[in-house]
Amino acid sequence: MKRWCAVLSCLAYCGLLACAADEPVKVVIGPAKAKPQMKIEGEYKARITGVNAPPRTIAAQVVARGNDQFVVSIFEGGFPGEGWDGKTKQEATAKAENGRVTFAGKAWSGTIADGVLTLNEEKSTTQLKRIERKSKTPGEKPR
Repeated sequence: MKRWCAVLSCLAYCGLLACAADEPVKVVIGPAKAKPQMKIEGEYKARITGVNAPPRTIAAQVVARGNDQFVVSIFEGGFPGEGWDGKTKQEATAKAENGRVTFAGKAWSGTIADGVLTLNEEKSTTQLKRIERKSKTPGEKPR
């Protein structure tokens, strides 16, 4: 009797696995239907060249937290895995009001509007442009 219960349990479990293996439903939201914060959330990057300083890259990641709140993370050297030094990361909370997002960190402040993150530091202003990463393997099945 115990053996039959174990066999039936295994068969029921395999049936559940087979149902779960069906293709997931694909839901795609186009830009026209996207929430406004999706136009702000994302990655921004700039390459700065100065007269008296070596060129450097500044990158920012903006993450929506709901209720028009965002977290802005600034990376010196580029994004993680793309030049970030692994140490210099600063974060600030941002708020959307009247079509603009504003934020302030310890040594900088800024705004985000129209796909540009403007970073105001003590002696300079830098504009980081929103970037869209493209997959190197579009349409391929995951490995």
